[in-house]
Amino acid sequence: PVVVFGVTLFVVGSLACALAQSLPVLLVCRFSQGCGAASTTLTFAIIRDLFEGENARAKMANVVIAINVVTVIAPTAGGALLALGSWRLIYATQFAMGLVLLIALGTGFAESAKIDQTNRLAPSIIGRSYLQVLTHPISFAYILVSAAAGGTVMAYVTGSSLFFINGMGLRPNQYGLIFSAC
Repeated sequence: PVVVFGVTLFVVGSLACALAQSLPVLLVCRFSQGCGAASTTLTFAIIRDLFEGENARAKMANVVIAINVVTVIAPTAGGALLALGSWRLIYATQFAMGLVLLIALGTGFAESAKIDQTNRLAPSIIGRSYLQVLTHPISFAYILVSAAAGGTVMAYVTGSSLFFINGMGLRPNQYGLIFSAC
């Protein structure tokens, strides 16, 4: 249900972005879209619910590879969509892809968690679990390394288009090709 809600929020946010008539409205809609997209991070929890050991690690590795490939392909796809139409086409495409994902979730997936009903979403248990992870020295080190790596990639993805398109004078489709070659 959480993933379905998140993908629904992503779909609605994508459509709202495509229809936005001002920058402030676009930013609010984009924030909504991003909050919905964040629900897909539950993929790892779903994998842990359904698989164990080496099989679970292999599935998680596949998801990480897919995320990295999409990160590399996205600027090229965005540049191609800009060459075909306006910036609204990017959000319309995200809307369509999100809708396909939402239909797939509705028709082919069921709840994977096996939760003890007596402890289900109890704030004290959630708080203790977060505190336990955050105070564990090895977990905290992994969190910092992952945050630094993710932040670096997102900073490059966010800033490189401004530099190459506005600073160097490349067209969006040229930028997409250069970004994918890196």
